[in-house]
Amino acid sequence: MHAFKYYLATAILFFAVSSFAQTKPMWPGAEYSADIPTVESVLGYAIGERITSHADSLKYFEALVAAAPKRITLVEYGKTWQGRSLVYAVLGSGETLANLPVF
Repeated sequence: MHAFKYYLATAILFFAVSSFAQTKPMWPGAEYSADIPTVESVLGYAIGERITSHADSLKYFEALVAAAPKRITLVEYGKTWQGRSLVYAVLGSGETLANLPVF
């Protein structure tokens, strides 16, 4: 059950974060920053075209951090039984991220 919750949370977070970077607006009237990479520009395919591997999910999150290091940070909170990093992303202003507690 724990693994299911992890994958569900990862999928939700992936789609929520990546939706901000889409070239096709997901929300009418929303403004998108051109300096934030899209899933397609990083992974070579659009969301929903295929299942994203753990490695590709991390690759995309790392691209987001590289593009906006003052607005997103990744926190590793553990490893899977296969040695894969378990991470969560924190999004916010530079001031908010600077005030995060270090674990």
